[in-house]
Amino acid sequence: MEVKDVKVLVVDDDKTVQSVLCVLLMDLGFSEENISTSWNGGAARSACRRAGMDGVPFDLVMSDYQMPYMSGVEFLNEILTWDESRKPKHVMMISGISESELRDSLPPVVKIFSKANFASIRDHIASLEF
Repeated sequence: MEVKDVKVLVVDDDKTVQSVLCVLLMDLGFSEENISTSWNGGAARSACRRAGMDGVPFDLVMSDYQMPYMSGVEFLNEILTWDESRKPKHVMMISGISESELRDSLPPVVKIFSKANFASIRDHIASLEF
């Protein structure tokens, strides 16, 4: 699959962070038309559910940790229990909280990154296979 065809969901209640992540993705060749955003875990869960039911689940989900209505941990832990045909291939947690504080509350498949290190986020996304 070409990167321009990868379906991405960016979940963050901070519009600036959302915008920075979207620009980062587009700079890597992701298509703006395939990048969706959500501002909280509950809305993101609904978006993932709809995408899965439509047979086109998100390939990559990038979620903030602390959001209104449903935290990123709750959101990611829930969608990762879904069957393989509905859940995203890759998931990332992007937070101001350290990885060591979050590691015990998330499965090992979730990659955790600091919001302060966008270069590391960019490098990780560039290394993913879709």
